[in-house]
Amino acid sequence: MPLPTTRIEIADLIEHEFDGSPKSGGDLVTAARSAGGRQRVIDALEGLPGDQFVGLNELWKHLPDLQVEP
Repeated sequence: MPLPTTRIEIADLIEHEFDGSPKSGGDLVTAARSAGGRQRVIDALEGLPGDQFVGLNELWKHLPDLQVEP
């Protein structure tokens, strides 16, 4: 059984993207792919709304079912 996608996994892949300027879901998908993120992570990020995000806490509002750790 594959490991679930977690907030920690996503944070490890994309937290460096939050440099004070808003990022789109597409920006975050690109960053996760560049960092070698698993397809399950990419799928979760692709499901984000078209909003602009300035930090991880904003993401968690749209990904409430993700566990913090496996």
